[in-house]
Amino acid sequence: MSAHSLVHYLAAIDLVIDFGTIALWAVEIKRSTAPTIAKGFHIACEDLKPTQKYAVYGGNERFPMSGGIQIISLAEMMLEIGH
Repeated sequence: MSAHSLVHYLAAIDLVIDFGTIALWAVEIKRSTAPTIAKGFHIACEDLKPTQKYAVYGGNERFPMSGGIQIISLAEMMLEIGH
């Protein structure tokens, strides 16, 4: 994916991690311990079609949210990236 095409999505997605042909992750970063996901994130994900969708938040538990989004702590996100 070119840098130019990513600019459009970064207005709604905080972080896009492109693992080449392996995977494409969309990451929303939330400070709250009760995260909510903005409509723009969902719309951008419909266009981008990431293989994984995450919301990194200030809590410690991992749980699913609607739209296939995994709510995850920063520490666990770092472990996911390391795999």
